[in-house]
Amino acid sequence: MTSRRTLLIGGAATAGLMTIGRRASAQAPVRLRVGNVYPASHTIPVATERFKQLVEQKSGGAITVQVHNNSELGSEREMAEMVRGGSLEMVLSGLPGTGAYAPEIEVMEAFYVYRNVEDLKLITDAQIPAIHVETDLLDLSDAALSICIALFGVTALTQKRWLIFVAIVFMVIGIAYGCAGLFNLSLHSDFAAKLLS
Repeated sequence: MTSRRTLLIGGAATAGLMTIGRRASAQAPVRLRVGNVYPASHTIPVATERFKQLVEQKSGGAITVQVHNNSELGSEREMAEMVRGGSLEMVLSGLPGTGAYAPEIEVMEAFYVYRNVEDLKLITDAQIPAIHVETDLLDLSDAALSICIALFGVTALTQKRWLIFVAIVFMVIGIAYGCAGLFNLSLHSDFAAKLLS
């Protein structure tokens, strides 16, 4: 038969061992492995070395950083797969390597499709008026809906029912401008846009 005393001693010993185990695991250094495809003289590995120094210094050695340059751990795609799978902590990759998993990021390389800066400027300048019209319409929608909400509040306070109809007019205008801005409908008012600017 087990006595109370034996159970207490056993429980205390177990708690003590668990505490020692936690302290030992909490003090184990954290290791970050960083991979890239560039030679050590390239700016990215040079900056990564500085990152390593700062992390190790600021963490007081609790975090160690291992830098693997020049495709030591594989290609960009392979290292991206390692990060995704959890076997590598960081990869410094160009856009093609990362783009395999996040195609949206490849838009950053879009400027390479233009012959020169003037070509790029022609394209972007052609888009700016359309962007301004859309922004103006959405601003007009915001303004009209803000007035609508304010009028509903004033109506609630003053109990003047005719203000509800004025608020509804602003609500319809706000919804119309909002839809026009979202669906690229031609409902632009230069006069109203000038009032807002």
